[in-house]
Amino acid sequence: MSELQDWQSGRECEKHFLAFCMDCRDQAHMRRNEDGEVVYASDCTVATLREITGADYEEAAEAMRAAGFRPGRGAYAHETRAAFETLGYKVTDVTSHGLTWALWASKAQGRCFWVTAKKGRKGHSWSITDGQQHRPYHPPFRYWLFEITA
Repeated sequence: MSELQDWQSGRECEKHFLAFCMDCRDQAHMRRNEDGEVVYASDCTVATLREITGADYEEAAEAMRAAGFRPGRGAYAHETRAAFETLGYKVTDVTSHGLTWALWASKAQGRCFWVTAKKGRKGHSWSITDGQQHRPYHPPFRYWLFEITA
C-alpha cells in the first residue's frame, strides 16, 4: 500500500495510536481536501497534472515525485514539465499568446494549458481546460503559459 492509501484508509498512528492523527499527517505534509481525500500539501502541480491528463491522484503524485516534487515544498516548473513529458505529453511554451487567448483556445478548440506563476516569492500552477481556469492566481503576477498535447 502507498503512503497516500495508508492515510486514506485510516492507518493507525504509531506515535499516538489514533486512526486519524492530524499532527502526524501534518508532519508527513499531507492534508484533506474539500472532498475528504488525503492529498499532499503544496500540491498545485499534482492537481494540474491530474486535471490535464485525467490520471488519478496517486498516478499524478507518483509522476511528480519521480520528477522532483517534495510534499510541503511543491515543484519547480522544470520538474512539472518533466512529469508531463514522462507521461508522454508534449509541452509547448505559448506565453507570448497570453491568458485571454488560452481561455479562448481552450473553450473554442478544446486545447489544454498549464500556467505556472510567481507572485512575490511564492509560486503556483494551475490548468486551463474547457475554457475554465482551475485554481488560478489573481493578478498581479508573472506567469508562463504552456500548451499540453498528447
